[in-house]
Amino acid sequence: MRPDDADDAPEAPAPGRLAPAQIGFPVTPVLPPIADRGLAMAGFVVALVVGLAFVKPWGEVGDAPTPGPRRVAATATAGPTPQPTDDESAEGLAAPVCLGAGAWRIASLETWRDHDVRVWRAIEPVADASGPLDPAIPTVPLFGLEIEALGWCAPAYGPERPVGPVEVNGWIVLDGVAQVLELRQVLPARGTTVLAGLYVPLAPCALGVPCAPAQTRFVPQRWVTGRVIFRYEDRGAATTLWFGADVELYAPTGPAITVTPPPR
Repeated sequence: MRPDDADDAPEAPAPGRLAPAQIGFPVTPVLPPIADRGLAMAGFVVALVVGLAFVKPWGEVGDAPTPGPRRVAATATAGPTPQPTDDESAEGLAAPVCLGAGAWRIASLETWRDHDVRVWRAIEPVADASGPLDPAIPTVPLFGLEIEALGWCAPAYGPERPVGPVEVNGWIVLDGVAQVLELRQVLPARGTTVLAGLYVPLAPCALGVPCAPAQTRFVPQRWVTGRVIFRYEDRGAATTLWFGADVELYAPTGPAITVTPPPR
């Protein structure tokens, strides 16, 4: 064989395969079936991607999103603020004056130096008395620069709590003489109760001072030094109680202050 004939020689068949001369007719090589299935699968994937690109259920690129349901904020209209109601019961009226006392007290509004103070003093009333001059009536001492209001606090609870209705009378004893007092209640300010009462005296003129004939109108007066007697009648319980206070007012002491007007 010539060297030139080497190029024209048929290719040797792969091991295990017959040469065309051995088969007797021309043979054209083809791809194995597995390659055909792979190509078909790849083509299906490409077609699916292209189809999805045409369908595009998500809309065109750059399209504005579809607005959802509009939400409306709920607005609550504020109504008027409810005002606390006043306690008009017997305990509610007496509480600011007597602070729920559990026993009888002489109550007073007093001025000490330049301060106004509220004072409660314990007392045990008596049921039997012949009148405002009876020495058996218990009293407590009151000392101050001024007594703005004077009265009593009844037990707000317990067996001694008044039943009501009640009637209160007053006297002031000056120089051994008992003078009937006209009392005006100043506390509680919103109403009357069987548990508390603070008063100022009413008279045509200052207590202990003879009034002029023309002075007939009763007006509030200041409490003065003397013995003040209260008679407390509880009609609901059918009981009468007597008690009082010895008022002692004093004048402020100290060096006199001279005020010199500024020069003009």
